[in-house]
Amino acid sequence: MVIFSMGPKRPPQRPMPNQIGIKDEIARELGFSEEQKSQFEIMAKAHRENITSLEKIERTLISNYFDQLSQENPEEKKIKLMEEIQAINREKIEVTFSHFEELKGLCAPEQLEKFEEVIAKILPAITNSGPAGPPPGNPPR
Repeated sequence: MVIFSMGPKRPPQRPMPNQIGIKDEIARELGFSEEQKSQFEIMAKAHRENITSLEKIERTLISNYFDQLSQENPEEKKIKLMEEIQAINREKIEVTFSHFEELKGLCAPEQLEKFEEVIAKILPAITNSGPAGPPPGNPPR
């Protein structure tokens, strides 16, 4: 099931401050040239737009899932909604993996030597799987 909104267009979404820091950190750690930074900016914007779209669909599905609390015999609908939520999460992971593959393709051979280390460093922040609280050096939001 795909959900489309025909409502008014919202202004372009600005990246969250943490995302700006992550992009800068990646570019700095990998030693990107100005051209690479420009290409990375385009890639990151496309990735963010894709993820934002998926998250909007996910929020709607989750809301619909919890709406089942007020329904009689919601089991079949709950199962279907949960499958759709899981599919969206799978797609978000696949989209992010593809984004990193594209980022890897942007790297020169000497930058590839640092790529895995850089990704390992930033992955917890991107996947929300790191320790609670802001990353070191960043103030709480």
